[in-house]
Amino acid sequence: MTDRRLSLAHHGLGAVGMKALSYSLMNNTFILALDLEDNWLCGEGGEYAAAMLKENCYITELNLANNKLGSVGCAAICRVLHANVTLRNIDMSGNDLSDKDSQTIAEAFQENNILKYVNLSHNGFGSTDSKLLADAISENETIEHLDLSWNNFRLKSATCICNGIATNGRIRVVNLAMNGLGNEGAFGVAEILKQSGTIAHIDVSHNRIGTTGATVIGKALEGNDLLKTLKIGQNPLGVEGAKSILKGIMPEASCVVELDLTEVVVDKEFRSLKQELLASRAVAIAHGPVLEDFVIQIKRKPPTTLFGTPISELTSENIMTSLKKYCDVNNIEIYDALFSYDVINDRMLVADIVKALSDVGVSLRVAEAEVLSRLLEGHTTGDGLVDISSLKI
Repeated sequence: MTDRRLSLAHHGLGAVGMKALSYSLMNNTFILALDLEDNWLCGEGGEYAAAMLKENCYITELNLANNKLGSVGCAAICRVLHANVTLRNIDMSGNDLSDKDSQTIAEAFQENNILKYVNLSHNGFGSTDSKLLADAISENETIEHLDLSWNNFRLKSATCICNGIATNGRIRVVNLAMNGLGNEGAFGVAEILKQSGTIAHIDVSHNRIGTTGATVIGKALEGNDLLKTLKIGQNPLGVEGAKSILKGIMPEASCVVELDLTEVVVDKEFRSLKQELLASRAVAIAHGPVLEDFVIQIKRKPPTTLFGTPISELTSENIMTSLKKYCDVNNIEIYDALFSYDVINDRMLVADIVKALSDVGVSLRVAEAEVLSRLLEGHTTGDGLVDISSLKI
């Protein structure tokens, strides 16, 4: 009890053991870091831990991970955080917390101006509404390291929590791994990269982010000069998505020194881009296997028309009009077919438009598909996606 750090992790204390320990710690002036992980404290034990913290003004680090605290224990700890002036780091991961506890945690975040490290991973946040938690994160002025990995942030809740992080003026490290953010959440991650003036490390690995999401994040990276570490591996980014991310950190202004694309398959072009980047500055880049390119180039006769219109008359400005006219004349419902692919707010990848045309019976020769892709590339918006709203019936 005279050491600076006391570890009682995995000791099976339970509520009764925590009660006995709390009396010993209330007036202890030596221990600064207390590890109580995995002791099945439950709600009652959480209340005893809170009572101890009310009296002890020396503990700066507290690990309560995997203790089944639930709403009762969470509420007790959060009440203490309103007035505690010494606790800097707290780990409440794996404690059966959910959105119903958001208000309690949000109020603690808004009142507390001491915490710097907060771990709420391995809980159930994000299943319903995350606005309260997101607003509290946005307004907090002290937290620098926030771990929200292994929760349920997806779709609307993913966008909400990302916006909260993006508008926070202090957080430097954020972990959103294993949340199922998907392409919808990738737009939120892009906003973090665009708006935040502090984020230096971000982990969004294992989040079902596809090529569309990777393209959006890649565009956001191009204008970011603060980020140092990006972990986005174990996602179905695709070869093109991986290249979008890599191109995003190519500018000289980029400060990224670590890019984790673990298990993401890349191609020879990616490898060439990586070598080009490494020749200019040191960056640790991890990725999956490199696909070998065995494509045989065949000379093809260039097409003269596309969708019944001479190629010479088609431009990036009128290609969508020509495509819609062709579909209308031939009773092709192309707009509906596009939604079998990644479509977010009437925007999607060029390659997916070509695939959708094939799905509805418009088989383009390779040369025709190349012309269409080139014209559509010139029709993309700022995030690299094509606006398909003009194709509506």
